[in-house]
Amino acid sequence: MTDVDGELVGSAGAATRMPEVLRVVDGVAAIAADCAGEVDAHSRFPHEAVAAMREGQLLTCGFPGFRGGYGLSLHEIAAVVRMLSSRCAATGMIFAMHQTLALTLVRHAEGPDLEAFLGEMLENQYLLAAATTESTNGAGVIDAQAGFVGLTKHARMIAYAEYCDAILATATPSQDASPEAQVLAVCRRSNLTLERTESWEVMGLRGVNSPSYVVRATTVPRLILSEPYPTIFVETIRPIAFVLWAAVCLGIADAAVEKALRYVADEGSSVRPARNESQLRLPDVLAQRDMFASIVDRAAESWDTNQLEMVASQFAVDIVASALAVCGMDGYRSTGAYTIERHLRDAHGAALLLNSYRAVADSA
Repeated sequence: MTDVDGELVGSAGAATRMPEVLRVVDGVAAIAADCAGEVDAHSRFPHEAVAAMREGQLLTCGFPGFRGGYGLSLHEIAAVVRMLSSRCAATGMIFAMHQTLALTLVRHAEGPDLEAFLGEMLENQYLLAAATTESTNGAGVIDAQAGFVGLTKHARMIAYAEYCDAILATATPSQDASPEAQVLAVCRRSNLTLERTESWEVMGLRGVNSPSYVVRATTVPRLILSEPYPTIFVETIRPIAFVLWAAVCLGIADAAVEKALRYVADEGSSVRPARNESQLRLPDVLAQRDMFASIVDRAAESWDTNQLEMVASQFAVDIVASALAVCGMDGYRSTGAYTIERHLRDAHGAALLLNSYRAVADSA
């Protein structure tokens, strides 16, 4: 789980190219903002923003320098997630989910086949999705035959599965195997089929596109990570996911706060008459947002997510609701320069995902 210089992959301290990355992120964020309304209205995948990520080599931004990546730390990746999420929450969440999986492979992939897959990821800017949830129909089961591994999985939810290049899926050797026997397999999109069993009709984060599926995949044993999935989850997936998903919440909060600031700045102008109570509420909103940001920053730097897991989901909803109170009826409208509607729906969606993930993590 270290690079050739002994630096922990994803940790702070290694030399990175963050200034260069920020120039790329500015362009991606602008594209995401332009498409955010349509992505939300039509529950569609943000093709334009993801294409810009690929062009700017952002999908492998956490790869260390010796692998050809930007070498960003978890703290820096969280900053990118925050920026993207402030423009389009669905785009930010897709990026966060992908980066969780990309860093997992960088930290745990061993053997020539997995190393070669990492090289393909860098060259082709693969987008990764996860099939790690189970429906009531049972866990994914591996069927090994003639050097290949067949996998059938009833997944409760797979985000952007129809648009990814590979899925990382959990599975066990048999239906009655213990959870400790779970492994994580890399399944190329070209070697799997998706049978949709439930649609994605939701309030917020609509562009993430996370229906339920039956996944039928074929892979090879050498593309199964050697460490047990529970170990990988505790050491890597859990802390990274909580930090980056919380950064999505923080970005949503930023977007709402930005509108509250603009609303107060416009008060007393020709745009709108003054409303003193809005100005009185604004300092509390800013203080809430800054406190949340400091908690996310500390967790990203330390990889200790205990405090973050307790507060992240509620912070986002509270901050957006407070911004709505500042903007009043203008924020409550579904259209206009100060509308908070999409941010409030997205905040509730992100909070729900965080709470659900925490429940799964605690049970694991």
